Formats: sequence, C-alpha cells, structure tokens
Amino acid sequence: MSERFGLTWPGKEEARQRGLTPASDAVVPGCTKTFDQAGHVLVEGDNLEVLKLLQPAYADRVGLIYIDPPYNTGNDFVYDDDLTDPLGAYLQRTGQLDDSGRRTSSSVETSGRGHSRWLSMIYPRLLLGRALLTQQGAIFVSIDEHEVAHLRLVLDEVFGQENFIAQLAVSLNPKGRQLGRFFATSHEYLLVYARDIELCALQPASADDVDAGDFPLYDEARGLHHRLLPLRNTNKKFNPSTAPTMAFAVYGDPESGRVAVEPFPGAVEIWPVFGDASAAVWRWSATKIADQAEDLVCRLVRGRAGQRVDVFQKDWLAPGRTKKLKTIWTAEEAGTTDQAVAEVKERIGPIFETPKPLKLMRRILATMPEDIMVVDFFAGSGTMAEAVLGANADDGGTRRFVCVNLPEPTLSGSAARAAGFTEVSQIMLTRLSRRTAHQPEDPVRHFRLAASAFNHSDDQERTLVRDPDDGVVAELLAAEGVGLHEPWQRIRLGDVEVVLAAGVAVVLSLELDAGSVASAIALAPRTLVFLEDAFAGADALKLNAIEQGRYAGVLVRTR
Repeated sequence: MSERFGLTWPGKEEARQRGLTPASDAVVPGCTKTFDQAGHVLVEGDNLEVLKLLQPAYADRVGLIYIDPPYNTGNDFVYDDDLTDPLGAYLQRTGQLDDSGRRTSSSVETSGRGHSRWLSMIYPRLLLGRALLTQQGAIFVSIDEHEVAHLRLVLDEVFGQENFIAQLAVSLNPKGRQLGRFFATSHEYLLVYARDIELCALQPASADDVDAGDFPLYDEARGLHHRLLPLRNTNKKFNPSTAPTMAFAVYGDPESGRVAVEPFPGAVEIWPVFGDASAAVWRWSATKIADQAEDLVCRLVRGRAGQRVDVFQKDWLAPGRTKKLKTIWTAEEAGTTDQAVAEVKERIGPIFETPKPLKLMRRILATMPEDIMVVDFFAGSGTMAEAVLGANADDGGTRRFVCVNLPEPTLSGSAARAAGFTEVSQIMLTRLSRRTAHQPEDPVRHFRLAASAFNHSDDQERTLVRDPDDGVVAELLAAEGVGLHEPWQRIRLGDVEVVLAAGVAVVLSLELDAGSVASAIALAPRTLVFLEDAFAGADALKLNAIEQGRYAGVLVRTR
C-alpha cells in the first residue's frame, strides 16, 4: 500500500472502528419539569454513544459545534472507551515487546502512550461531530499547548486541510501561570474549521472592534466619516501579468476630485502604479468604478518617483460597520478564567475550577447566524448553553443548543461535592435553571443515556423489553429522525395515548383495535409508528393499518 502524509498512532484504527460501531443504548427523558415544550437539550451520557444516537435527527443540521475537551495534562481520562493502554499493552501494540512479553529493544519508548490515548479519545468524536454539521457549519475547539499540534493534524484529516480557517490565541490568563519553569503561559488556542470553506456561513467580524478614530475625514453631503484607501491593489502578486483585466486607465481631476472611466474636461489619464512606479492593477472593475464613482476621489500624491495623480476609495464609517476579528483574542475581548469562575460562583457557588468565560462563548456565537443549532458535546459547567440563552435574549435570535455531559462524578472532598453535587452534569442543570428562574418555563429538556427499550440481540426477534413509556417514545422518535429539541404534543384517543412531534406520531399502546388504528391515522402525521408487540397475533389488523395509512398518505411503521 502506498504511504500518505498524515498523523498515525497506536490504536487509531481501533478508535475509528469504535466510532463506526452502532449504538446499542438510547436516550430517555430525565428530570425536566416542562419536558414537552422545552427547546434546548442536555443529554447525560458518554458523548461517543450520544453522538451516534444524534445522527438520524441532526446529521447536516448543526450550524456550530464548540467543544472544550479535557486537556492532556497527564491525568487519567474519564473518556476511556476501552482504548486506554496500560504500559504493557502500549509496548505490545507498538512492537516493543514480543509475543512472550520480552523487550525487542533495550531502548523503550513510552512518551507516545499519553498522546495515543488522548487521540484515540478525540478522533471518533470528531468524525461523528463532522457528520452533524451543515455545509455552512463550523467547529471551534479549545485546546492548550499539550495537544494543539496533534489536534491540528487530526482536524486536517477529519475536516480536510483545505477547510482550516484559523488557529486563534485566546488570552484567558493575562497574568500568566507563574508556576512553570520557563515562560508564564497566558493563552490557550481555539482551532476553527469549516465543514465546507466555500459555503461556510462564518462571519468573524464585530462592530465592537471598529475604532471611529480610524475614520478622520467627514463628508458634509453624506453626513458620514470616512477614510481614504488606495483604489490600486497594494498586493504585488496582483499585477498586469496575473490580473490583466484589472489593468486599465481611468480619468480624474485632482482639483475637483472627480473620477470617471471616460475622459472629461480637466481630467488626466491615470494608470495604477505602485510607489516605485511599477505597474499595478485596480481593485475595482471598470463597471464598478462607473457605478460607484461618487465613492472615489482623485488626489495628488508624492511617491518615490515624485508627484503623481492617484485614485482613492472613500471607506465609510456607516451604521452597522464591522471589522474582522484578529487571530489574537485579548482578555478584554474574550474574558478570563477568573471571570468565568466568578460567573459560575454567582449562579451556584465556588465549585468549578476551569470553566470558559461567557464572553468567549458570546464572541464565538456572534460569528454565526442567529438561528443555528449549536452542539457542545463536552459541555462541562454549561457556559455555551448559558451563552446561547443570553444571546437569544439580547438579539431575539432563535439559536438552539444540544449539550452533552458525561455523568462524571465530582471529586471526593471537592467544593462541588460539599455543595451536594455528585455529578458534573448536575452543575450545568442547576446553573441553567437558576439563570432562567424568572422564566415561566424551564427551557432545557433533559435526557439520560440508558439501555434500549428493545431487544437488539441478533439471535432473537426484536421485542419491547419494558412497559411503554416516554423513554420508548424518545427512542422511536429519534430513530425516525426527530430532533430531541422538537416539542411533543400528547393526544388521547380513548384509552390510547399518541405522542406527536415534527410530523411523526408514536402510538404508545400495546392494545389496539380497528377503531384506535383508524383514529391514529386520522391525525394525518407524515409517519405513524406502532409498537410491533401491539400486533402480536393480529396480522390482519397490522396489514389493514398499513393499507389504510397508504390510502390516507400516511407512512405506517411498526417497531
């Protein structure tokens, strides 16, 4: 097999296969009080399994993924996935031990063990995450110096190097960590990739970064400040040889300032040139110059070759003006870890040591449209979730989030455990509930990863293994591609309960007759799901249900 450039490590193929293995669990409703109408989602469970379960409903529907995975600081991971290597297993896997357990070399390499474990954790999750993004979507990943180089290569493989957008430096600790041996580290990284860079909706610009002092000139007629920018392209890669259609003469009068593409009285012919008098090209086409001549001005300038006439664009400071974000985000722009700790403390007390600041999350959200679905599958204390709620409240946006949290136990003796939180996910739920305490309804729908309600054994007929409940409904709706955030409508048809969501109806009954089947079909969903067990010994009723549905334009399924 021919070799190819890329990152490899012991266990990579096993990690990829782990991501391809179908999930055998399901997500079931948790403790949310107003579950039926809540529009945001928190799922507790191993995010690898949850990401698999999200695929039918969310593939190609997510606009933004933000993750803050555990940094590889040398501690054990809670995301093991059966891929972690004890030292002996790592040496065996990397060919440093023979079949009898003897070393094959006197020089033993073990430094790659930690990197391999971390990469095997993140790799399948990124593969599944990419499948969720729309063609316009983007992913932001927070990381520190321990794995940023390896993560860049993994993201290049998963998303394509051509879809790399930026590696941002974020100054979350402006004082710097003083305990290190050498430099006082004050920043982390934020890696940004597009699903498809040609279609990506990312707009990294902000009105907050615009400095009015950069626009010193004032136009009385327009009532706007502006600055002058050379109309010639200042990049020497663009010249008459590389862009011949942009090399042409225009006409201008330095006294009146008028510019045109045709000669006029008092005008001089002007060709684009660099400061050293070598040939250049214009940034605007002749058609655009003619159409927007009022945005141009002719001036006398003095260059290295002496005085000449040149053309400038009036760059207006108009309402809504934005400026591209830089690749270094300062503490003033993105917040600090100290501020983030204070934000969590304000909601639930001093119990979380390394959250991300709300300001950073809001800055990320501001780069994307206001109606996107946001997924964070390392949700931690829930900073992104709270940022989504805050952004919607401020600008009227309709963003939705799906956050995933491992039900990781809090540390024994920690402030979180002392405050009564036994799992990290409880911190997020409490934080969001206290933020929205003034609202009449809890906006967050809570799910837990649990065993499937159905028997999936290959050697047995697929059957229901517990009484029908909301967990069964959630599992069936997810299998039909209904998002976990979609509102539920509960309908009673006599003794039969039907749950309707996004055009899919689930009949939650094990006892059916011709009347209840007809009533369910009369609801006219696009898809109607019955429990297979409800038709046990009633094949004629099942066939009639399918036929009636076909006649009514309803797809009838049994599961």
